[in-house]
Amino acid sequence: FADNVLIGGAMAYTFLKARGVEVGKSRVEDDKLELARNILSFGERRSIRIRLPEDHVVTEKLEASAHGEISAGGIPAGRLGADIGPATRAQYAAVIADSKTIVWNGPLGVFEIPQFAEGTLAVARAVAASSAVSIVGGGDSAAAVHLAGVGEKITHVSTGGGATLEFLSGRKLPGVEALTDRGEGGTCPYTLRKCDPVLPRFARLAEGNGTGRALLSCNSILPQRRALRRSYTNSAGGGFSSR
Repeated sequence: FADNVLIGGAMAYTFLKARGVEVGKSRVEDDKLELARNILSFGERRSIRIRLPEDHVVTEKLEASAHGEISAGGIPAGRLGADIGPATRAQYAAVIADSKTIVWNGPLGVFEIPQFAEGTLAVARAVAASSAVSIVGGGDSAAAVHLAGVGEKITHVSTGGGATLEFLSGRKLPGVEALTDRGEGGTCPYTLRKCDPVLPRFARLAEGNGTGRALLSCNSILPQRRALRRSYTNSAGGGFSSR
């Protein structure tokens, strides 16, 4: 299991609302609230630290001229969350620095608008500065690490967010299966091990409407580090992954 699950972006507001936190007019998947509660409960039972934003950059509307302000705790009525706040950035960066394996999919805010990009860029810089094996999945995530100028410092970057999630949750991908067939009856030694059963539950939440935004870390090093450094993918998908 991952030791830490760091959640930001639109997904965070569903989890926050599930915890009874005010989220203003932030985007929430109300049909996933019970699932979010189950995931939080699962994390508590398995000692997985599921971390949610403690402060936010909020705004009245998402547009290039919008003004952002910091809100600690909940989000006021009439405002919506557009990025994680400075306290959350510092907390997440500390967890990242202490991790040995990191899997990240999805920006932590509306990074396409400069005033709401700092949370995503701060996390990208923290991942790049860590000594961990780092896996970044998803087109937006790949764009974010390159925007931060740290793409070369990430172990593996894939534009396939959903594909990354499915692969790490143990599902078979046709393209990868073709690569693992060595033609002589051998099995590719570089296939990542199957991940824990909780991941497909996160997948259902993340893949709903493309709102999955999460960063996961664990305190052990993947034995397949060579595989990650050798691998390159470019496939469509969305959501987020772990392990």
